[in-house]
Amino acid sequence: MKPLQTLRRRGWKGALALARHRASELWHERRLGIRTAGKVELPLLGIHDPHCKIYAPIAYRSFLAAIRHVTVVPGRDVFVDYGADKGRVLALAAGLPFARVIGVEIAPALAQAAEENLRRSRSRRRGGSVTVILGNAAAWPLDDEATVLHFFDPFRDGILERTVEQIRLSLERAPRRITILFADANHFDPLAARSGWIRAVRDVPYPYREPGEAIRFMYRIYQAELPPAATRSTEPPRGPNPS
Repeated sequence: MKPLQTLRRRGWKGALALARHRASELWHERRLGIRTAGKVELPLLGIHDPHCKIYAPIAYRSFLAAIRHVTVVPGRDVFVDYGADKGRVLALAAGLPFARVIGVEIAPALAQAAEENLRRSRSRRRGGSVTVILGNAAAWPLDDEATVLHFFDPFRDGILERTVEQIRLSLERAPRRITILFADANHFDPLAARSGWIRAVRDVPYPYREPGEAIRFMYRIYQAELPPAATRSTEPPRGPNPS
């Protein structure tokens, strides 16, 4: 859209907000030396699961607004990004003093792109190792040292349920408190409410919103911790088998 058309359609405030948003996206891509912009339909990635979402990165400013509310203990906290895509969030998390950063991605092409982007942004790292795991999040046993988990609404229904079960099993093995950053939490909220061990603690609206959006999209931040007397479950995880 040309600048004059943007101004007529959005007004000067909307046009200024859009310009700031685009400038932020471009600046961070160049600052980190990575390429993560754009959207990719799932069939082009070889993914045909209707429970997975198309590739589209979270806005830089949105993630940065949410992570400001997380106190990172240098050398202790471990960050996990579910649905790592091309590694945008991994590159940002690697710029913080996490002991380790882990990305889980089901699409081989995206996992490969993430690894390449992480190589490009290596000079910006402040923390420990950064690893991309190729696989289905529903079948991946959560690292028992993980303390900060990130989701940009990457999947729903059975996959999300089994992923939550993996989180619970990890907390049983290694009791601790986990912070969950979930962008667009409509699918996650009901699971959290039913769990009894995941509670919402803060909402962080996206700094930029498209004109005419019926709702204000946001991050919801949760704390996950099993009660001391939690009984170990012997029931198998519910939902479809991971593909």
